[in-house]
Amino acid sequence: MLFEKYGIPLILLTLGPDGAYYRRGEETGKAEGFSVKVADTNGAGDTFFGAFLSRMAALGCKKPANLSSEQLYKSVRTATLAASLTTSRHGAIPAMPDLAELEAKLKAEE
Repeated sequence: MLFEKYGIPLILLTLGPDGAYYRRGEETGKAEGFSVKVADTNGAGDTFFGAFLSRMAALGCKKPANLSSEQLYKSVRTATLAASLTTSRHGAIPAMPDLAELEAKLKAEE
């Protein structure tokens, strides 16, 4: 694969209301989006990537290759939720959800 040739271990592609796609080596997946009434898309991408990296850090993982398939999916799913919640509010930084809100919403989805 071209991205592996250049040392890119993980590709994350946000798809707006359709969620996010990921590819790591030969592994691919998609986390579905969350239905929200959009107020402002400002900050959605930053929130997505910040939430993904925060989840990796919470797992004690420094490299995407060290995530299990389940951890990778759940990290993308959490990031998708965080970005969705951000778009349902006005502003960027003030609109970002905190960890407690994310955990409560994810638990309610189970």
